[in-house]
Amino acid sequence: MRWLRSFGYAWSGILTAIRQEAHMRFHLLATLLVTSLGLFFHVSRIDWLFLLLLTAMVWITEMINTALEMLCNKVESRQDPSIKAVKDLAAGAVLVAAFLAAIGGILIFGPYLQAWI
Repeated sequence: MRWLRSFGYAWSGILTAIRQEAHMRFHLLATLLVTSLGLFFHVSRIDWLFLLLLTAMVWITEMINTALEMLCNKVESRQDPSIKAVKDLAAGAVLVAAFLAAIGGILIFGPYLQAWI
């Protein structure tokens, strides 16, 4: 039953991120949109695989960014160049992930949209 408790902690972390971070709510909406488009266009299994990987990449980087921000704010409430660098690096990772996910989405859905139009 220990694994069940660990699963509960992990789920709590996901819900905390969604509740506390506007960016996570945006990612949730984007995930719902991507899933809806995938279902609508009946994308291939390989396309689903890439959509899942890209979506997971964004969620994971955003959650790590959120965790680091929360920890940094707890450790040092004043402006500190080292803390700022940590936060900026984590935010940069999210930006890279989101940018690559957007490009991946365009590459995956582009042909389906062209065929549909």
